[in-house]
Amino acid sequence: MRKANKRKARWFLFGALSALSLPPLLWIQEGCTGKYPPISAMVATAIPTPAYPTCTNTSTPTLIDDMEHPASNEILLNQCRNGYWYAYNDGTAGGVQETGGVTSPFTFGSPGVGYNGTGTSGYCVEVSTNTGFTNYGAGFGFDFLNPQGNYDAFGYHGMQFYAKNTTGSPAVAFEVIDNAVSSAVPANSIGPHSVNLTFTSSWALYQVSMAQLAAAPNAYGGPTTFNPSQLQQVEWAVGAGVASNIWIDNVSFY
Repeated sequence: MRKANKRKARWFLFGALSALSLPPLLWIQEGCTGKYPPISAMVATAIPTPAYPTCTNTSTPTLIDDMEHPASNEILLNQCRNGYWYAYNDGTAGGVQETGGVTSPFTFGSPGVGYNGTGTSGYCVEVSTNTGFTNYGAGFGFDFLNPQGNYDAFGYHGMQFYAKNTTGSPAVAFEVIDNAVSSAVPANSIGPHSVNLTFTSSWALYQVSMAQLAAAPNAYGGPTTFNPSQLQQVEWAVGAGVASNIWIDNVSFY
């Protein structure tokens, strides 16, 4: 009798899901390495919201970082993301790179911009460089995970952030590094897929879709395949001999 009741309950649940036109297996989440539903299975405004019980903050799952934690350069602990902000440069003598107005350690700038793009917030990322880096230039970014590993962002439409630049008007490479390993070019498989942007002197919202990143070549000369389920780092970079003062706030998926 119990088996019969359980069987009826299963068929009732399946029938209810079918009536809602929601393929039940597509929406199963499997922890921190869970599979998100494909975009084709989502309505235009849907955003995946997986539940990761081991993470400390799931109230705004798409938000990667709002920088409102000046004591630490760790990104927000949302959906198992726990990486850190960093800056890098080519080490040319005479080159100067500052974060938040200091050369080290990594420091947030102030003020930022409100989450809706108006008003101000307490903090943001601010990174400046002079023209002294004459090899490959300089940049900054964050890891999704610490220690570094593959972060599964499959199902999100893309990434967005607010940005401005108050020195010059250089092309800024928005780079997302994935670990889509290729058997054909194994040595160059890990590299950034890059989209060039130009920031104005006022805060503005910038969105880069996963489709744009997939179409962008691997800057290290490797394969053009882009795998959003194996993201490792996000970076903003300027070329050699470029002066800039770039501000970034409220980085999120969308």
